[in-house]
Amino acid sequence: MTRVSRRLSALAIAASLGIPGSAALATSAAAVPVPAAPVAASATTIDCSRGGVKLSRSFGTYRLKGACGKVTITGTGVTVSLKSVKTLSVRGSNAKVRVAKNVGKASVTGTGVNLKVGGSLGTLKMDASNASVTVKNNLKTARLEGAGTKLRAGKTSTLVVRGSGNHVKVTSLRSLRVVGANNYVKAAKGKAKTVKVSGTGNVIKVRTSR
Repeated sequence: MTRVSRRLSALAIAASLGIPGSAALATSAAAVPVPAAPVAASATTIDCSRGGVKLSRSFGTYRLKGACGKVTITGTGVTVSLKSVKTLSVRGSNAKVRVAKNVGKASVTGTGVNLKVGGSLGTLKMDASNASVTVKNNLKTARLEGAGTKLRAGKTSTLVVRGSGNHVKVTSLRSLRVVGANNYVKAAKGKAKTVKVSGTGNVIKVRTSR
């Protein structure tokens, strides 16, 4: 029982015993307004069939309908959800993007971007810091440049990592090139045909076919 509930119960008992003023106090206490719960911001819906979409406003929530052709995100702190897209460019910092199915080509240059792809991704280019990309299924080609980026993907054909402190985990990998320092790359299974590494402090957990 809360403090207000206990007070109301005590006042109600006093009123039933005929104690002067207790009934009025019980009525006024019961009438204390309770603050309303905050209302969540509604998403702005945009139809992708009308052409390319560019989101430049900051701190908004957007839902894109249909199969999108080209989507460019430059706003800071936005949250975007869509079904699929051929070309995706995320330039705004701290943007959160969720794609339910496939992405043809993606470019991530904003700091702190979080991109999740529920299907496969054709080509990925990351030139940012502290950005994160997760691809549920296959990733054809990825090029990471920058620092502190994270990549999680399924079967990956070609991966190039340039920079420092980048962290990559994929299901399998065919070709790997690492240039920089303190990068981490792991392929859970399979064997890569080509692995080339230069720099210091890199940790590479990829088996080769040689």
